[in-house]
Amino acid sequence: MKDWIAKLLLPSKFPQLNWPMAQLDEISDLQGVEAMMTNKMDLWAEEFIQKGVALGKAEGVEEGQANLLRRQILHKYGSLPEWVEERLGCATSEQLESWALQILSATSMDDVFSQH
Repeated sequence: MKDWIAKLLLPSKFPQLNWPMAQLDEISDLQGVEAMMTNKMDLWAEEFIQKGVALGKAEGVEEGQANLLRRQILHKYGSLPEWVEERLGCATSEQLESWALQILSATSMDDVFSQH
């Protein structure tokens, strides 16, 4: 059973993990499988946390850029039409940066969002 789990099930179900065969060969019983899986789970948990933090930071940056541009538009034009809110809500960081620069010389909201 341990051989089947260690040498067939784990590598076939999780090939992206690149299970080192030497490590799999060292497993002598089901407790060894459990220990190896516990170790891997700790590593996976740390990876997931790091990815979550990075994603959260990126989303926070975009949200901050959108909020700043929203305030600039309100200050310059006095209102924020629904179509502008929709564009801000789905914009990438690069688009937001471009629009933030374009608002400096734009004479209308259409100029802010036009492709230059």
